[in-house]
Amino acid sequence: MSGLRLLPRVQYKRMKMEKDNHPDAKKYLECSECYLSLPESVRGTWNCGHMPPSKRVGPGFPMTWGEKTKICPGRLITLPEVIETARARTHWDKGCLKDRYECEDIKLNGRIFDYIEILSSAISEMEMAAMGEAK
Repeated sequence: MSGLRLLPRVQYKRMKMEKDNHPDAKKYLECSECYLSLPESVRGTWNCGHMPPSKRVGPGFPMTWGEKTKICPGRLITLPEVIETARARTHWDKGCLKDRYECEDIKLNGRIFDYIEILSSAISEMEMAAMGEAK
């Protein structure tokens, strides 16, 4: 689940860009913006997850942080499992994860807990890296 490990990094990068008043902060790794503003050739070199595999020519999104991925991080962080895990983690932090799913016909399984742990670990790593940058 690369998207879970990358989500905190992308969010932090966006926050830093906003703090620095970068004009593209809100567009950073935002698929809808990228799709509209970048040529297909660039998206192909970034391995855009919205393109057919035959048009993904690599080498991938140029990033100096996080793990190297085969698909652009912008797509990976918007996968349904990543979004649902981020929502579930909010409730898990408050001790009310069961309440989140109580009215839905979903049985909590071990996978959601694994995903929450992966995301929480990535958030902790990002926080430590941010504190290191602040020194």
